[in-house]
Amino acid sequence: MSRRSNLTVKDVLRVLDTDDSDFDGCEPESGDDDEDEFIAIAGAADSQESSSSDDDSDFNTDDDLPLAGMVPQQQKKRKKSDYLWRTKDFDPPDTTFKGDQVTYPANFDIPTPYEYFRTFITDDMLELCVEQTNIYSVEKSGKSANLSTKELEKVLGMFLRMGLYQMSGNRAYWEEESRFGPVADVMGRNRFSYLLTVLHFVDNNKVTEEKKVDKIWKVRPWVDMFRNKCRSLVPSEKNSIDEQMIPFKGKRCPFKQYIKGKPHPWGLKVWARSSDTGLLFDFDVYQGGTGKKTDLGMGGDVIVKLCETLPKHQNYKVVADNLFTSIALAEKLLDDGILYVGTVRKNRLGGCPLDSDKDMEAKGRGSIDSKAGHHVKGARSLSLSWARLDVGEGALFIARL
Repeated sequence: MSRRSNLTVKDVLRVLDTDDSDFDGCEPESGDDDEDEFIAIAGAADSQESSSSDDDSDFNTDDDLPLAGMVPQQQKKRKKSDYLWRTKDFDPPDTTFKGDQVTYPANFDIPTPYEYFRTFITDDMLELCVEQTNIYSVEKSGKSANLSTKELEKVLGMFLRMGLYQMSGNRAYWEEESRFGPVADVMGRNRFSYLLTVLHFVDNNKVTEEKKVDKIWKVRPWVDMFRNKCRSLVPSEKNSIDEQMIPFKGKRCPFKQYIKGKPHPWGLKVWARSSDTGLLFDFDVYQGGTGKKTDLGMGGDVIVKLCETLPKHQNYKVVADNLFTSIALAEKLLDDGILYVGTVRKNRLGGCPLDSDKDMEAKGRGSIDSKAGHHVKGARSLSLSWARLDVGEGALFIARL
């Protein structure tokens, strides 16, 4: 038989079937693992030949491919699930909350709006802004703005008033026909407009190129200080994580987002963890995708990051929608003793054969299908319950057995 630079699967099988094979005398000893591996590859090729069409033209198409290209194709298998699933009634976990409860004394005085505001906007934050604003005003015009902490508080208060009583532009609050006293009586229009042009939170000359990779580096000190105040609150037992849009249509924002269908499609997207009390406990400003793939995906990474400050193994509850939910995420949270409930997409069920939407729709609203899974590479087990909420939507309850 003449040698060829590239042997096909058909050629190899023909050589193996003949007595004068070039492989005579090269048989491995009994028990050699290489023999089993080669037979498995050859068996895969036999299987393909038997299942292929008898038409010579179809077979010759495969015969033209070199062996180096065919063997990996034969060995390629569909990715299997990490769990072996079986039907079993849902076994809910122990959900008893073991964390600290927020308690108030009987004579507790409800904070005023100003006291509540100063809980999150501290003296350090105001002093930082005053210092950096005065520095920048000198760099820009050669003259200090002479901004004080008290005047900065007025600027912030005016912004809050403007948010409650919106007009077409800032100038309208001082115009004679549309004058708004709670804003116009606090500060003159020219002074207010000037302070907006020099308001700063960081010294531009001391920021390195490495730090400028962060798209919000100009306000990063304030964002971090405010976030630390949110994270210092005693967390609630029940937490909800979702995206939030801050309306904004400015032209000079490198991380402005557009999300179709939102009440405010243009704006800044923020990942936020809040609770049933309405308080914000943690957040992160979305600056755009990184292009890097991780085991949990973008949504899972967001959940893990926002749950970093939740005490472990205290049965805190987290709820999110199908943008974040996956079995890998639930496993990660369960390792930290955090319970998770969320709607889930079909391609994130990890191979669990839960009833289809059609079957669940036939059962009606409120029906439940559940499965129990055992990890093929360890002792870990999961119990899943798929609850029918509405057409095309469901909740995935995940618990460690």
